[in-house]
Amino acid sequence: MRRIFIFFTLLVTLSAIAKADSKETVTINGVAVNKNTTHITFSGDNITLTYSDGTTQTADMSMVSLDFDQVAVFKDKDYDNVETIKTYGGKTLKAEVSRTLTAGEWATICLPFSMSATDIVSAFGSGTLVASLESATSEGINFTRVEKMSSGMPYLIKTTKNVDTFTLNAVEIDNLSTSNIAEGKEFSFAGAINTVSKGKNMYYIASGNQFRYLTVGEIQPLHAYFIDLVGSSKGDTNDDKRVNVADVMAAVSHSLGKTPSTFIFANADVNKDNIVNVTDVMSIIQIVLNGGATRSDIPITLDGEAIGISDGGEGNSSEQAANQ
Repeated sequence: MRRIFIFFTLLVTLSAIAKADSKETVTINGVAVNKNTTHITFSGDNITLTYSDGTTQTADMSMVSLDFDQVAVFKDKDYDNVETIKTYGGKTLKAEVSRTLTAGEWATICLPFSMSATDIVSAFGSGTLVASLESATSEGINFTRVEKMSSGMPYLIKTTKNVDTFTLNAVEIDNLSTSNIAEGKEFSFAGAINTVSKGKNMYYIASGNQFRYLTVGEIQPLHAYFIDLVGSSKGDTNDDKRVNVADVMAAVSHSLGKTPSTFIFANADVNKDNIVNVTDVMSIIQIVLNGGATRSDIPITLDGEAIGISDGGEGNSSEQAANQ
């Protein structure tokens, strides 16, 4: 009777987890077996386990324990994290996250659950820096250090160890469909729970601590990105908050000695050599062709101090390791 009960329990358990991510733990005589079970048979009071590597093990069923834990799996590449949230949102359980981070490099991160200071050390290493947006103006984007992370919020992070995956026990999965946005005066900082398609004036942190303007591609899940709310002044010769053919013609006119009545010399002098000439005209044309001016040279600081994130120019998020 006990064998039938155990067999029925296993069938119910296996059926329940068939539609969900799961991790199994097999324990025989108090010792955990680090193998995946593919088949279970009974003989009298014995149970025989067949593992995925083709080996088998037989023991008295009273000495065998099989536990199946539901696990919420989140990934940073080609994965529907929102669908996982629909399944596990509001539940407290184990979370397994695939998120590649390089030790010593700044990156961005956004997760559908909160992490304590202890969780951060466990996942990313002691001494890991986490920062949230404090302000964003034309003078620079400033972050401030924080000790924990809130669900759905975007953060800068610099780990002290290389990370590919990490697992946390007993975390509460938030019911998120989209992430929250940290607003600055001229830039906002947004998280990506799922893939985010390219929009206007989007920037990201690339490998090598580079701040880049997104020209082609998309923002990967579990990352964060910046949105320029006002646009750059580079090339905006008439100060109408956009860069187009009119600015090109104004720069040409000025270089020919016929300066328009409304002309912002500092904006037209793209390369900052104190003269507006054909080089600046070509730069403004390039800005127009790229859909607008970029500000990848804006300083990024932590509590007012430079953190080594440099101007990366224009970038393509499909390039290797670009979207940190």
